[in-house]
Amino acid sequence: MLALSFTSSIAHIAPRPRASPTSANCCLNCSKRLRMVSPIVLGLNVLENVLSGLCTPNRYWTEELAMKKHCLIGGQWVSTAEYASLYSPYSGEEAARIIALEAGKPIKTARGEVIRTIQTYRFAAEEAKRIHGETLPLDAAIGGEGRLAYTVREPLGVIGAITPFNFPMNLVAHKVGPALAAGNAVVLKPASQTPLSAFFLAEIAEQAGVPAGALNVVTGSGASVGDLLVTDPRVRALTFTGSPAVGIDIRNRAGLKRVTLELGSNSAVIIDRGVNLDEVIPRCIFGAFAYSGQVCISVQRIYVVKERFAEFVSNFVAETKKLRGGDSLSEDADYSAMISPRETKRAVAWIEEAKQQGARVECGGEVVDRMLQPTVLTGVPAEAKVSCQEVPRGPYAVRRRQGKRNGPRRREVRHRRTDRAEAGRL
Repeated sequence: MLALSFTSSIAHIAPRPRASPTSANCCLNCSKRLRMVSPIVLGLNVLENVLSGLCTPNRYWTEELAMKKHCLIGGQWVSTAEYASLYSPYSGEEAARIIALEAGKPIKTARGEVIRTIQTYRFAAEEAKRIHGETLPLDAAIGGEGRLAYTVREPLGVIGAITPFNFPMNLVAHKVGPALAAGNAVVLKPASQTPLSAFFLAEIAEQAGVPAGALNVVTGSGASVGDLLVTDPRVRALTFTGSPAVGIDIRNRAGLKRVTLELGSNSAVIIDRGVNLDEVIPRCIFGAFAYSGQVCISVQRIYVVKERFAEFVSNFVAETKKLRGGDSLSEDADYSAMISPRETKRAVAWIEEAKQQGARVECGGEVVDRMLQPTVLTGVPAEAKVSCQEVPRGPYAVRRRQGKRNGPRRREVRHRRTDRAEAGRL
């Protein structure tokens, strides 16, 4: 089945040879037309055609053209006959619905991502005006007296971009916006779980007058499409957002091409004396449980000074219990189902492991209607996975006693039997 197609070469999409047993079809109102969308896998032969079309040597650019209006494609500066104004026939609400439907992100959180996406593209467009080199005096060198040298910045050519599911529009913007602003062509491989946001972008880009071939959306697994982007020398630079393990592997196999990595973390918060808990706790709640904790900088551990520990944990658990789960399109939903049942199962397994090692579940820890309830753990040992590793994307919070680490991904609350100076060194 050919799920989506575009008349322009901006998006190169191939039929899926067979359906994935772990994926389900989804239906959404995209561009005011009802589309039944199946998971799509781009064949390696199609990706080969994309790269060949972008990299076939033509003449090297000689025209003095403004980078902000042209892209270097196939060794030639390519423009378009007409550039649309910086407006779109699509509403921000439609974009937010696409995110909510394909990623399961609560609609009110998805709206925030759309706003940030617009800002990101605007920032990139502004920087396109400031791509310039340097003027360097050569007086320090023999024979350089009275001479000046200058540098000129040129596009690299083809940029490979691999993005995750948790911010399917904004993290794409962080890669596509700067690359196009500098005059490069982009081959974008969105996350297999969330390709529709990238297709939506391609459609808007086409209507805005982006030159054909400047933005190429390809879908498929990291083992096939992603591997070729990493190893193919025609891709001059690669930008990746994802797990540290995959990022390290990419860096080791990318050869001499430039690589930009934005990797996961095990984030912590320190609650010291004199902190206003009425201000801090809501921020910690959001930092830990937004989008069911499926954010790479989600709060995973919290350290609380001894005399505020009991008060903090009590208030934090009370506020956590107020969070409401539901359909991602519901205005009342604070969290929804995780990106896949497999991730939910893995998160629950890590919670169970921590419990077996002595951790206490203050709230949550159960799956209701496919939604893992926001979970707070205390007394988690340092060697537990939820404490010492980046926990599976999921809604948890943890606290621990002295000498132990907290567990689940949303937060770890630790009881620090220390004085102020020691707490400040954490």
